[in-house]
Amino acid sequence: YEDIYCEALRVTVQAAEDAKEKHAEGWKWRWAKIGLVAVGGGVITALTAGLAAPLVGAGLVAVGGGTAIAATGAFIATSGGAIFFGVAIGGYATRMIGYKVDRRIANIEEFEFVPLSPKAMPDSAKGSMSIVLGVGGWHIEEQKVEEELKEIWGSRFGKRFARGKEVYALRWESHIQAEFGNALSSMMKSKIS
Repeated sequence: YEDIYCEALRVTVQAAEDAKEKHAEGWKWRWAKIGLVAVGGGVITALTAGLAAPLVGAGLVAVGGGTAIAATGAFIATSGGAIFFGVAIGGYATRMIGYKVDRRIANIEEFEFVPLSPKAMPDSAKGSMSIVLGVGGWHIEEQKVEEELKEIWGSRFGKRFARGKEVYALRWESHIQAEFGNALSSMMKSKIS
């Protein structure tokens, strides 16, 4: 099942990259991102629910005895019931993920996963479920954010601790992180001198 999850994630990431190239920044791109995240999350949830359906069905049969709950559980335990259960749970998860992501990213201007290792590149066929995600707290200069991410998470950390893994860095709200980095640097300089 790891191959199914990897392929679902790879298709989602590839679709996001394709959409990013085709669409200009703005509301269309924002809605495309929300839709892609919702569909990707819904697919993964549906696969997981479909795999768990026989266990849920058996639990309902055990709890329900001779009632309609037991009949529902018996249906869910079949292959058709597992598909129905997976689609129903996946559909609901897609709706909720889209709603929650829309609420969470309403004011976010920058949020991107930057691939740093050869396995993490979109054209790499050797993906894995073993990933490392570096999340920075501040930057010294806003213009050099990409270089800082590659140096810290790609070169220093990635080569020492994440060999053979997909290494990504999270680039988020660089201007705010640069302001924080400058304030922290100024505070340290004033305390030292």
